[in-house]
Amino acid sequence: MEGRDIANVMHSMAKLHQRGLRADPGLLAAMQRRAAATAGGVTPQDVANVLWALETMGVTADRGLLEACMIRHLPAPMTSLCLY
Repeated sequence: MEGRDIANVMHSMAKLHQRGLRADPGLLAAMQRRAAATAGGVTPQDVANVLWALETMGVTADRGLLEACMIRHLPAPMTSLCLY
């Protein structure tokens, strides 16, 4: 799965969550790891969709995912401020 695919699946999972269907925590963790691994090839919209989905499902984004997104999408001076 590529970054856009991850974003689309997580968005769909969040929409289902809004309708009362809960995702397996193991699946959510795996999706976050894959999102972090593909963060270099995604658009800011994909990042926003992933983070929206996690927030909607009440899941805290793991540090690896946040770092990968920040490294890819924030200028270097901002990244160093955010990571520490």
